[in-house]
Amino acid sequence: MVEVFIDELREQATLIEAAARDSDLSLMERESHIIKSSAGMYGAPRVRSSATRLNKACKVDDASAAFSLAEALAADIPYTIAALRIHYDLPDRADS
Repeated sequence: MVEVFIDELREQATLIEAAARDSDLSLMERESHIIKSSAGMYGAPRVRSSATRLNKACKVDDASAAFSLAEALAADIPYTIAALRIHYDLPDRADS
């Protein structure tokens, strides 16, 4: 299940990055909501916190904050994936 979360986290991060480029706050809000919910279940508090802040900025239409927070979330994800792989003793994958 953790591998599925990691794969989905990568996909959602890609969607958020594309949404930020397209100024699509609705998509960023939806994807950040999904991340914040699932990150809590898998012990990823840093990503959960970043996703929560992004989600809130999108809800109040604060585009400037949302774009900045989307970048911060994207930066947190590789570290979180590496930490999850260590914590759950998962093999390192080349696409991580």
